[in-house]
Parts: sequence; C-alpha cells; structure tokens
Amino acid sequence: MSTNVSFGDAGTRIIAGGRIHDNAMAAAAITIENTRRQALLRTALFALAVVAAVAWVLHASHRQAQQGAEERLRSLAQLIAKGIEGSFRESDYVLRDVIGHIDPARLRFPDPDAGHMARVRRLLQEKARSLPHIYGIGLMNADCVGTHAARDVPGVDLGGKPECRAMRAPGGSDVYVSGVHLGQQNFLQIGMARKIRNGDGRFAGAALLRMEMSFFDGWLRNIDVGARGSAALLDLDLNLAARRPAAPQALGKPVDDERLRRFVAQNRLDGFDRTRSPVDDIDRIYIVRRVEGLPLLVVLGLASDEVFAEWRTQAAWFLAGALALLAMAALVTRHYLKIVQQGDALGWRSQAIDANSDAVTITNERGVIEYVNPAFVAMTGYTAREAIGNTPRVLKSGRQDDRFYRRMWATIMAGAPWRGELVNRRKDGSFYHDLVTISPVKDGEGRVARFIAIHHDITQRKYMEEELAQLAHFDRLTGLPNRVLFFDRVERAINEARREQSGFTVLYLDIDGFKAVNDRHGHEAGDALLREVAGRIAGCVRDSDTVGRIGGDEFAVLLRTVNRPEGAAAVAQKIIEALAPPVEFSGHACRVGASVGIALHPDDGVNVEALLRNADIAMYEAKRRGKNCWVCAGDLI
Repeated sequence: MSTNVSFGDAGTRIIAGGRIHDNAMAAAAITIENTRRQALLRTALFALAVVAAVAWVLHASHRQAQQGAEERLRSLAQLIAKGIEGSFRESDYVLRDVIGHIDPARLRFPDPDAGHMARVRRLLQEKARSLPHIYGIGLMNADCVGTHAARDVPGVDLGGKPECRAMRAPGGSDVYVSGVHLGQQNFLQIGMARKIRNGDGRFAGAALLRMEMSFFDGWLRNIDVGARGSAALLDLDLNLAARRPAAPQALGKPVDDERLRRFVAQNRLDGFDRTRSPVDDIDRIYIVRRVEGLPLLVVLGLASDEVFAEWRTQAAWFLAGALALLAMAALVTRHYLKIVQQGDALGWRSQAIDANSDAVTITNERGVIEYVNPAFVAMTGYTAREAIGNTPRVLKSGRQDDRFYRRMWATIMAGAPWRGELVNRRKDGSFYHDLVTISPVKDGEGRVARFIAIHHDITQRKYMEEELAQLAHFDRLTGLPNRVLFFDRVERAINEARREQSGFTVLYLDIDGFKAVNDRHGHEAGDALLREVAGRIAGCVRDSDTVGRIGGDEFAVLLRTVNRPEGAAAVAQKIIEALAPPVEFSGHACRVGASVGIALHPDDGVNVEALLRNADIAMYEAKRRGKNCWVCAGDLI
C-alpha cells in the first residue's frame, strides 16, 4: 500500500512536473507568438504608414503639378486675352479717330466732291497703316451703302451684312464685332464697326474695319506651352481662327466639342478641362478663356505627359524608396519597432523624399526645422546643418508684412493647409519667388504636432509674366509706352484732374521728314532715327510725364503738371529745338523736324478721345502752316 502510495505520489509529482514544464513551454510559445504577431502587426502598420505617406506625398505633388499647370495656363490666357483686348481697343480708337474727322452729312455715294472723296480716302489709308493688324477701313451711310474705303471700291450694298443689321438695330450697341469668316482675299478675318450719329443722335452710318486673324498668330507664338502643347483662338461659334501648332486643314471650320459649346452657353469667363484634342488627339490640360467684350475664346493646352513628366520621375523614386524601407522593415523588425516607438517620423530620411525635385521642410509645432531635403539646400543655399534647429525666418525677405504671416499661422495652427506665394531670400542675399504648400500633421490626440512644407521655385515663371506684360504695354522699338498704355495714363490723369480740380496738357507730334529718311536709307536707318527721336523727346520732359509712341512716326506726350498754354508751348518749342540737330548714322547726317499739336484738359476735351482728336487736328494745322512748328487746339476754335 505504502509503495503504491509512494509510487503514486511520485507519479503524481512526475506528471505534475511534466504538466508544469509543458505549461511553461506553452507560455513561452505564446509569448514568442505574441511578440511575433506584434512584430508582424507593427511591420504591417509601418508598411501601411509608408504606403499612406508615399500616396499622400505623391497625391500632393500630383495636385501641385496640376495646379501649377493651371496657374500657368491662367496667367498666359489672361495675358493673351488682355493683349487681344488691347488690339481691339486700339482698333476702336482708330475708328473713333476716323469718325472725328468726317462729316456725317457727306456720307454719300457717289461723292459729288472729288476732292473730299480723295481726302477721306487718304485719311482712311493713313489710319489703316497706323496698326499692323488692320487690313482695310471703310465708311457706309445710313442706307448701308459703302461710300468711302481705303482698299475696296466704294458703292457696295452692305445691306445683307451682319454689320448693317447690328448698326441699324434699335437700341443696339454703338460697337459691333463679327465672328471669324473667310474674306474675299481667301484669308480669315474679323470685322469691327462703330456707329456714326448725326448731331441729333440719329443713325447716320458706320465706320468699318477688317483685321487679319494671322496677326494674332504672333500672340500665340510668343508663349511657351511646351513641345506638345497647343494654343488656339476660336469665335463663339467655335470656328477655329488661329492655332499653334499650325492646323491649316482645320482653320475656319467649327470644332466639334460639346464641352466648349456648354462653356459658351453658360457665358463663363474661364474654365479648365482635361481631354484629348479633336484636332491632333493629344491628351492635354486645357483652359478656355473668354476675351471680355469680344466674340473670341482663347484655348491653351499643356500636354499631360509633359506636365506630369517630373511627377512620374518623383513617383518612381518614391516607390523605390518605399520598397527599400519595407524590405529593411522585414529584415530588421526590432529596429523597425524602435523607430515606431520614437514617433511618427516614418519616412523623413527616405531616399524617396530626398529625391524630390521640390524643396521639402519638416518643422515641429513651434516652427523649428527638423528636416530639409537636398532640393531645399540647392534652392536656398543653406546646408542641412545650418537649417535644422533654425526657423524659416532665415528665408524672410521683408517683402511680406507681419499681418501676412499672422494670417498664415492662424490658418495652419487651426489644422488647415495653407498655400500661397512668398518672396524669400537665399543665403547669398538674392530673392526668389516661392510657391509654398504647408500641411499640418496631427498626433493621435488631434493636436498639430508638425508641419510639412513643399516649396516650388516659380521665379522663372514670374520673369516670363513680366516679359509678356512688357510686350503688351511698351513699344518694342523705342521702349516707350505704346498706344494702349499711353491712353490708359491719359485716362488716369483725367480722373486725377477731376478730383483735384486741376488740368494737364497732351502734345501730339508727327516727325517731319521721317518718310524721306526711311525711303532713302532703309528701314534700319528709320528705326535708328525713331530711337534717337524718342530719346530726345524724353529728355525734354520730367520723369513724372509720359512720352508714348502712338504708331509709325507719331508720338504723344502727357504733361501732368502743365495746365497753361504758354507752358505747353514752351515744352513744344523745346522738343522742336531738340530735334533740330542732325541725326548721324552710317556716315549720313539726316535732319528731321516735328509738327506739334497742343490740347489742354479740360478746355480742349474732357475725355481721352476728344483730347487726342483735338491735339491731332492741331498737329495737322501745324503741318499745313509749314511744319516744324506748334499749334494750340484752343487757337483753332
């Protein structure tokens, strides 16, 4: 009994010991399994975080590339539209000028006064030559019969033309612009008409002009839309008026695009779309911009493969970096766990972010820089060692005030992203334009813990916009303000004079003898002469005044502080004397003079058209009196 009991106790202890050992092994296995599961779970979470971070950065970069393309398209479309508006505004000024020189009562065909007919024809020819895009100018009477023309034979019945219907329409506008159509000379053109009224305000006829659409090709050639981009002009019936790259088979024909038809029907100013071109089947990001007040659309497109080419390279680097990180996480799980425990810096030092061509900075919630990528070093000149531990204030240029920065910080501290343009300063002191997107990163409790900023240098784009603005408002030959800018400054001077109850003077100059120099010595000599004349005129006035080239050999001067005839006459005589010395070039000495017309505001006109018209009339009177002299418009009344 005792042996059995003893054996039984021993067996029980052996069995119990085996169970304890088994339980310990099982507990160890469970612990190992739990550790393995935690490692796998954390590795999976790390992988998800890497994928999410890469997806977020790629999405932000992709969106930024698209927004950059859209901003570039909007800037270019706006500049082209403004330039076209300026050309039409110049054309309208020409029509106004023509109307100011003719008597509505003498719009008859045939004109019984041959001398009057010849004078009107010379006037129309002169005005047609004043702008390069004008093909022809003519006049019609109230019966819509052409009475005078610069090029065409008068006497044509225009009753069936849309210009006639528009001018005759009761309550209609005084100005009409036609759609694009094929002219008699087999080239695309667009027409413009301005109503002529009798002294009692009744319809007496219209001044008409035609413009060649090929002139507007120059606006499309001067913009950079990439190797596979496109630029086009359409009228509101979607007839293709001009295009780059050229598509001669499609010119003058309607573009079959339902989205464009909806855009026209909705009367929107501009809009974006991504689609394949019906002309060359290239996928592009497009902007459609309506030219305000005109039946024209500007359509610009950037090829999608060019817009996102840099983004695809970034994506390849990001994906390569993500795969490298995931492989490292799989091989070194313990090291991965340690990185996870240290915080949310899951991928800042990855090759993917370092390879980003846009500068990337990461700061803590106080704005202290914790990381910069190599692109930041290249953009700013500050090394990573110099930047880390500092704040973005090292880039501050002083171009933005404290209020600007307060609004920016209020936005991002509220947890919302901020996007805008800054003018920053590099380490070497040079300035650059920085397009910045700042995104707050929140911790597990929803508090802002870090900020990620992506910087894109847009300095070259800004320079390009400034160059296009220069082309739109300044004469290329002389560098002086062109007709559009000069008229705008006169309009501003009128508004200022009304507020201050003051006056100013406008001089209208025609260079006597210029045509002879141009014909005898060639266009290069004529251009050199115009540049010299422009410099001499500018040297006779103050910095606050404006000297503009109106067209051909005609100049105009705005004297902001001269409001009396004797003062204006003194400046006019000073200009005439300044032009008296001969101009020498290529061994030749040429002499020119100036016929100057003087108009004072408000005595000789209260608006731009009246002032310039009266100054022009006074200038022609100076020519009649023997040239190289000045005449005040007030003396002719």
